[in-house]
Amino acid sequence: MSYLKTPVLAGTVLAFGFLSGLIQSVYAKSYSLSAPLSLQEAERIAVEKDPLKAKHLEMEKAYANESVAAKFLPNPKLNFGLNNFPTDTYSRTQSPMTQVKVGIEQPFPRGKTRRLRSAHKKILAQRQRTLSNNQQRVAVRQTRKNWLDLYYWQRAQVVVLKNLKLFKLMLRVTEDRYRSGRAMQHEVIRAQLEIDLLDDRLIKIKTQQKKYTAHLARWIGPANASRPLAGKLPRKVNFAKLPQLLLKIESHPLLNSDKDSIEARRKMVEIARQSHKPKFSLYASYGQRDERADLSSAGIKMDIPIFRTQRNKKNVIASENKLSAAMLARNVRYLQLRDSLSSQFSIWKLLSKRYMRYRKIIVPKAEINSTTTMYSYQNKRLEFSTLVKARTIELNVKLKLLRLKVDLKKSESELLYLTGEGI
Repeated sequence: MSYLKTPVLAGTVLAFGFLSGLIQSVYAKSYSLSAPLSLQEAERIAVEKDPLKAKHLEMEKAYANESVAAKFLPNPKLNFGLNNFPTDTYSRTQSPMTQVKVGIEQPFPRGKTRRLRSAHKKILAQRQRTLSNNQQRVAVRQTRKNWLDLYYWQRAQVVVLKNLKLFKLMLRVTEDRYRSGRAMQHEVIRAQLEIDLLDDRLIKIKTQQKKYTAHLARWIGPANASRPLAGKLPRKVNFAKLPQLLLKIESHPLLNSDKDSIEARRKMVEIARQSHKPKFSLYASYGQRDERADLSSAGIKMDIPIFRTQRNKKNVIASENKLSAAMLARNVRYLQLRDSLSSQFSIWKLLSKRYMRYRKIIVPKAEINSTTTMYSYQNKRLEFSTLVKARTIELNVKLKLLRLKVDLKKSESELLYLTGEGI
């Protein structure tokens, strides 16, 4: 029986190993979907999943293949005919000129058209690679913005819930004071009103959360967008001075794609100039005759562009105009990117100052104001409305601090897109 136990035991071990591996993979997948989603991980997923980037890469492959195909000669032409057949008898032997003719012709494009078209397609392939790099920057920028907006609304919910808990406590205290005759009815109503307003604010916050979860899902998928966000934001980026950042605009992918477009237009101008050159064809034919010697022919055909001179000149001029337009478009793009960088850099600096002012001055003062107002209210030195106002100011100030923090990171995202740092 030992020879039966060995296979059974081996099969049991293999089955157990397979099931344990399957359970571990399922557990790892469920854990990954429940683990906090950091900003860096969201960016990585967005770049990997972005269909537009994949589209540009596929277009690059397409143009690269077309570049190779453009180098080859056109297909030869095969001619087959029955020449000089008599119409009275249709006999091949009646006339000595009757023949069965087979010929082949190989056309050659004008001048350097093949090489130029191949180079043109190669430049277009390079442009698609450049656009793919730009799309990677766009994916990272948009993912950062959506992640940061979702982060703000999730943290805003925490701040509002904390304040709501405090107002509910204040309501219970006010109701107790009202029962004992130490508070007015309008104070109870005011406390209930503030709670209702905070509940309404929570509804708005949840609406915004769903909105930016959907925006984030466009880049990283619904499953990843539904994961809880990591609690920490990336560290503040220390950018160089504006003149140094402006130098990096020259290497922006959009400007590089414009350079590729200009080079592609230059090739089209050269291709248009090839229309002034003749087009050749080599041909050879063989005619078979009965009772007579067979005939063979060979020669060259040449297309002389004499009567198309004006049309060819206009085509060349049109190509040159398109080249000039592409060069002007690049200049416009450069000015737009330069203007965006200058304005975003100014916004980033001002947001940095405002954020530090709120964090170090305004928020601490609001907290002190709220604490001292509570102390004065407990000692019957202030009205309840003043206490509510102080608490509301503290809530709004803390939400503003959070908004400035997120806006500062979003401004950094714009600068990183324009300069290419960290991407």
